[in-house]
Amino acid sequence: MVLNTTCTCNACANLNTLDLKFIVHHGDFAMKEIAGSQELIGPNVNLVFRIAKNRIKETLGLRAYIAYTSDAVEALDLPEFFATLAPLLEDTDEFGTVQLHVEDMHSVWEKRRYESIVVIPESDAWLSFVRDIHAPVGVVWDHLTDPAKRSRLFASDPAGTLTADGGKMGVSGTYVCAHGNMRIPHRIVDWIPLTQYTFQSEGPFFQNLWQFRLNDLGDLTQLHITVGRTRFVPAIGVLASPVWRRYTRKTIIEGLVEFITDVETSHATA
Repeated sequence: MVLNTTCTCNACANLNTLDLKFIVHHGDFAMKEIAGSQELIGPNVNLVFRIAKNRIKETLGLRAYIAYTSDAVEALDLPEFFATLAPLLEDTDEFGTVQLHVEDMHSVWEKRRYESIVVIPESDAWLSFVRDIHAPVGVVWDHLTDPAKRSRLFASDPAGTLTADGGKMGVSGTYVCAHGNMRIPHRIVDWIPLTQYTFQSEGPFFQNLWQFRLNDLGDLTQLHITVGRTRFVPAIGVLASPVWRRYTRKTIIEGLVEFITDVETSHATA
């Protein structure tokens, strides 16, 4: 905004001093056409407007924040994460006292700003798959990040996760790809919500990178899966490489059919 505005008013002149503030709430609402555009209406919408004017800066000293209402906390079901946030009671005339849970966005930014976006060069792509899924990008992302649902892609047991940040997945989080007694960790190395995430798969005799990338086409989402060149234990690499490649290709092709069916069915019945 600073780079692209030519306005000289006081508000625009001070753009570089502004921070972002988010209010996250969960509840019912209705849609109404007002002056040719669709607007959200209802008590829950009004509540968000009321608590947008709050005492967070004065009380907690935070200029950039995310404030979650108790309804949002309950809906998101991430107790470990919310236990780390600052509680604050906000009084409103219309809705009484509202419990907020506040996260400092400056600390989030400092943690995320130096994370790199992983690119797998075409020359290093061991396998690649592209599929169109008839569901919005948010629905596909939810399935790709849910431990049980993503396991369909790998014909693995839904073993869950090893590590996560207060229940939230992100960089350094680890999924588990379970095949019987074998547990293969999938450690996340980049995480761009609704766009892509890349993880390093470390098996007993191999290591490679996998990347899920989404192209948002409205009601259609294009899923790109890229498997980076696999590195094997030297003693078995020459023998294992062609066999493992065929096995991986067959498993993912079959898994994609089941995964896509699950995504599209859940979207159609939602």
